[in-house]
Amino acid sequence: MNPIKSTLRLLLLVFLIIPADAQEIAINETNGRQYFHLAHTLRKGDFSLTHPDEFFDPKYPDIKGACELGANGYFTIYIRKQLFPIPAPNCKSDWLKLTMKGSNDLSKIKSKYELWNQIQEVESGEWDQLQVIIELNPYVTIISADPLKLELDYCNLWFRCAYDQYIPHTDPIRIKN
Repeated sequence: MNPIKSTLRLLLLVFLIIPADAQEIAINETNGRQYFHLAHTLRKGDFSLTHPDEFFDPKYPDIKGACELGANGYFTIYIRKQLFPIPAPNCKSDWLKLTMKGSNDLSKIKSKYELWNQIQEVESGEWDQLQVIIELNPYVTIISADPLKLELDYCNLWFRCAYDQYIPHTDPIRIKN
């Protein structure tokens, strides 16, 4: 048998055996509830800073065109659904909406501004890639607990935040007294 064909068959078999979402999903428990966090790498061309037409809502006519950073740290970007490791069968778009929650406490939005600037640097080509932390809750369903297999309910994702700040890791949050 041709060694190249053998290698290709082996690689194909590996990809069939290991599901795409078998990468490290951090599970943190708070008050008896599980939260699923995922480190995801953004690369130029894998995401968009323009709102796709299918996300336009006439109730919010100003949210069209370029994505913008709000004064409270709120912003949205769109990542290609086909490149995301968790399937989203109910999402009819080619894009997943990844949102950063805003904050009323302006002293806590520095990390959100910094992340927005880093995302823009990837989009402009100044940076090759950027790892972001995504919280899969609340729109996620557990398909299988062992091995863990998840599925997104919709097109919605959130950057991981706690206490009004972006959390750039998947570890449990430690509260300082």
